Amino acid sequence: MEAKKAYIYWTRRKPKPFITGLEYFPHIVRADDINKEHWSVRFFITEENKENEGHIELKMLVDNEACLAFFETLKPGTKFYLFEGPYKVAQGYFL
Repeated sequence: MEAKKAYIYWTRRKPKPFITGLEYFPHIVRADDINKEHWSVRFFITEENKENEGHIELKMLVDNEACLAFFETLKPGTKFYLFEGPYKVAQGYFL
């Protein structure tokens, strides 16, 4: 599964600073999803995205039919939120 490029803005600071090169595993929720369905995703923390905002290359954590179908709905301009458990930690949009 190819990665999709997005831009994120961190909304909640973690107690520990991010480490460059760390793979991060939040949940994504489309901003327009009335059911607020959470999907597991992953991306790497880079020098560019570890502070307040930046680009990411996001992939689904699981590679199955349901995840692929959801991933295909993430078109340029699609807005989303990232969650760590019940906490919204970032928001962004796909490029």
